[in-house]
Amino acid sequence: MSYIAIALLVIGLLMLVIGYRKNSRNMLAASALILLMAAGLGDFAKGFKQGLRSTPAAQSEASVN
Repeated sequence: MSYIAIALLVIGLLMLVIGYRKNSRNMLAASALILLMAAGLGDFAKGFKQGLRSTPAAQSEASVN
């Protein structure tokens, strides 16, 4: 998962520099969203995984095995 976060960080920084040089607000906004996703991706994935493990269906499958 860390490879995806690093890739998003690099892409976001590149888009930020390009958008700043071209004075493109749309590219700056897109780079801000990509950087936000890069920052929160790890925590989101951990929380999603914990949420799936705490569902009643997952607990009943664990007790059967």
